[in-house]
Amino acid sequence: MDHPPTPPNPRAADSTPSPRDLSGLAWEVSGGDLEFKVGDRIGPYRLVELIGEGGFGLVYLAEQAEPVQRRVALKLLKLGMDTGRVVRRFASERRLLAMMEHPGVAQIYDAGATPTGRPYFVMELVRGEPITSYCDTRRLGVPERMALIAEVCDSVQHAHQKGVIHRDLKPSNILVAEVGGRARPKIIDFGISKIIEAEDGASLATEDGVLIGTPEYMSPEQASGAPHEIDTRTDIYSLGVVLYELLVGRVPLDASGLRRAGPTRVREAIASSAPSRPISVVRADAAKLPEIAMARGADASQLVRQLRGDPEWIVMKAIDPDRSRRYASASELSADIRRFLASEPILARPPSVAYRVSKLVRRNRAASVLLGLLLLGAIGAGVGAAVQYANTVQARQRAEAFAQSEAEARRLADLRTYLNLVSVADWATRAGEVALAWEHIERAKELQDAAGWELGLIAARLDQSERVLASGLGAAPKLDATRERLLLVDTSGAPVLGGPGWGAPRAETPARAVALAFARDAGAAWTATQKNELIRWDTANASPEPATRFSLAAPPSALAGDAQRAITGDGWGRVGFYAATGARSVEAHEAPVTIAALSPNGAVAITGDATGVVIVWDATSGRPTHSFNAHTGAVLAADIGGRILATGGEDGRICIWDLRTGRRLGALAGHRGEVLSLGFRPEASGDPEFLLSAGSDLTLRLWDAVSQSQMALMLGHRAPVREIAWSERGPVTADESGEVRLWNPARAIAPALGVRAIWGRPVDIAFADNDTIIVTSEHGLNFVDSHTLAPLGQAKPASNPTHDPREAHGPGGVRYRAGVSGVTATDETGAERWRSDSRSAPPSAIALSPDGARLAIADRSGVVRLLHAKTGEVVMTIAEVGLPVEALAFCSEGETLVAALADGVVRLWSATPNAAEPATGPEPIDPPAEPTVWIADAHLADASGSRTGSPGPQGAFVLVSLYCAGPLPDGPVRVEVRSGDASVSGEAVWTEILGAPLADAFLLVGPLDISDDSGPVEVLARTPDGEHRFILP
Repeated sequence: MDHPPTPPNPRAADSTPSPRDLSGLAWEVSGGDLEFKVGDRIGPYRLVELIGEGGFGLVYLAEQAEPVQRRVALKLLKLGMDTGRVVRRFASERRLLAMMEHPGVAQIYDAGATPTGRPYFVMELVRGEPITSYCDTRRLGVPERMALIAEVCDSVQHAHQKGVIHRDLKPSNILVAEVGGRARPKIIDFGISKIIEAEDGASLATEDGVLIGTPEYMSPEQASGAPHEIDTRTDIYSLGVVLYELLVGRVPLDASGLRRAGPTRVREAIASSAPSRPISVVRADAAKLPEIAMARGADASQLVRQLRGDPEWIVMKAIDPDRSRRYASASELSADIRRFLASEPILARPPSVAYRVSKLVRRNRAASVLLGLLLLGAIGAGVGAAVQYANTVQARQRAEAFAQSEAEARRLADLRTYLNLVSVADWATRAGEVALAWEHIERAKELQDAAGWELGLIAARLDQSERVLASGLGAAPKLDATRERLLLVDTSGAPVLGGPGWGAPRAETPARAVALAFARDAGAAWTATQKNELIRWDTANASPEPATRFSLAAPPSALAGDAQRAITGDGWGRVGFYAATGARSVEAHEAPVTIAALSPNGAVAITGDATGVVIVWDATSGRPTHSFNAHTGAVLAADIGGRILATGGEDGRICIWDLRTGRRLGALAGHRGEVLSLGFRPEASGDPEFLLSAGSDLTLRLWDAVSQSQMALMLGHRAPVREIAWSERGPVTADESGEVRLWNPARAIAPALGVRAIWGRPVDIAFADNDTIIVTSEHGLNFVDSHTLAPLGQAKPASNPTHDPREAHGPGGVRYRAGVSGVTATDETGAERWRSDSRSAPPSAIALSPDGARLAIADRSGVVRLLHAKTGEVVMTIAEVGLPVEALAFCSEGETLVAALADGVVRLWSATPNAAEPATGPEPIDPPAEPTVWIADAHLADASGSRTGSPGPQGAFVLVSLYCAGPLPDGPVRVEVRSGDASVSGEAVWTEILGAPLADAFLLVGPLDISDDSGPVEVLARTPDGEHRFILP
């Protein structure tokens, strides 16, 4: 397209980056990479051109061929920077950036690592130029420039709702490109500065993090260096500075002076500055005023008139040094700009009567002229007093209304932030991302006005342990499973026992022992002190007594022992054997020893080192029998069970070995991080069946050691688990904080396949045929695919369902009835045939198999059992789902059982009575190929989102919960709430993290004026697969 001649640019030539900077991640190109060159491939990406280089990484223009063909910007971490700490920060940042889905924010497509382990980002290739140069070269006027900033505000608001603060908004981070003939601003570098703080040459960062950002655009609270002072209003200030620069061609503070100053002077200059009004700036620089006006498509006098009034008030409110007087959110700034563009009153200045009248006249010029002529004749001597009185009253009303609207806006912003935090915490809990889940729960708790029951529910899902046995010990104790005791040491290095029954020890602080070991099934313990002394203790009594002492050459890094001997390993690779008959030390490993373990019978020992080498020893003679390479990194955990050995390492794998030959029998993968502890369940004879593992991802995983498959994922600890022991009551674990927990693995067995597919609370469920399940809820009928559990549709029934899910009828007139105390079977005469008492909670649903031979029973605690229909004998426990089961049904062949849970989830299990183990349902299914969205729930709420039974003084708000199966919709879903003639609408937006969709979306719609005669409140959602309706009960 043709553009007018380019006017002189009043900005300094070096104040914006080159347009070659397509990704916004680096600013200059110098050398290259020593490992990769142009034309090489990194994963599916071919490097085309080196387009940037920073302190930490290189940015390449790359081409992706599959699964889509496109050009991208690939950033590769430089050689030497790929430390474990940086890699973990990359992984954390990737989760944060992937949460943002907005057309105005540069997207991250992918992330990974090269074959040598160097991380890289793959980002959207942004072709555009900084917003200031874009506006100047096209001579955009003041309204067009403000309209662009309003779009930028929308993108910033999206990021703020995800809990992300940019902290470095400036023209070079806001690129504008023309798409379809229309300018589209896009923000780049969201959150990258949190990892690579000094890559941008224009950013100033001190070693201790006092200053992060670009001085010209930095708010006073950001310059102060106090992290707790920085909130979303920091970005509002930066947006205001960018708008200021777009209007007058310069920033409020002297850029050159700031760049020559050190951090202290910069902080003082920003804190003491008082920004000048835009009108004053352009008038003071009379020589450059024609150039500035020309770049804005106006002459000098026109520019002054355009800046006077609303634009000046808006920008001065945005850059107010007192953040409490700025706009509360980016959406509020955007709304005020759009009010200005629509000639409506703005909030940025006290709206006088004359100001409001002037806006009214502009919108209704003809009517205003006529009205003015009529009113001129009525003006009298009392006008002055009347106007003064009106101004006083209106000023008070405006102040009260503005304060109320500002508080309301903050409450709604907090609610949106809270709902997004809850969504991420729920997703992280289901994905086993414990640390991420707790991080978002703690952040959500800070929003006290918005916090609700959801946090308690998610926190309960994060604790699947039976109970906490001890806490606050300050360090991970050793566990004696046989006697149910735990072991710490006091400040003298002597062991202190807790017990019986896992009672906490009397020592206030664990202290000087560098290694501890309990002897299995014996009243003995070993401690290694900081004085290089190894002591065997007799722990049969409450007060342990030293029995044997040995001197060590160095503090041990690993220790294992039984009643007869101890095995140690140290940082020099030495392995020591200590017994009553003597001591022996061997220089066996070429790297520090990281783990030692003894077999249950004490005949075999193993040691592992930091390079992954494992040595198997004859524990009696202290001589090695064989060795093998177990892991690519350090061996961090090991346990011996019978003739098999399990090892875990830095690589996150668990390997099972034949202890006699060193042959690997299999590998278990599941932990996302290091494997820190392992424990076989002891068996009276033969090899163990079950293995429990703990990882740095804060999860426990139960494995079938025979089939080498994961049986359960258990959550509960908030610190890494360092000790596992099996007692008669189940496994016991201890973490680094000194918390000890007891577990019941049966409660955590992997649940059956489940998909949320119910519209409203379920009432009944049945198989329509082998392919379709019908779920009756309080709001209608729901049709579900019996193979994939994908929702097929919904319908409104002609009448309410009458079937009682707690009653079933069998052949010969037999009637089965679930009551408070259990289930009763009676014959056709009413005589009782058998009774099954409730085991844990009252029964909530029953179903009889088609052949009348089996009866399925579910209770309010979520336990599902299969009974013999003739005798009432329990055949098997099918599942423990943890939520009330509202309805059950068998398929026509009787091999599959379907359940509807109280939270709207449909689950399937195999109901074959002779199954060796409870089944977990069909194989994993692929989600629907197209977005499938429906209304999961809706209820009346107040302005903060809290559930209410009736409209409040501000009107009725409706909190709508939408659910999506399959891929997320490409855009927002329009939601309308209607009652009688009143209606209000809003848009729901879904979030995606690392390719995993957050299925739930929440939207607060209102206020809506309703009354008793308004009729029902109806929610209408227009989704990609059609319209969905929901009538509030």
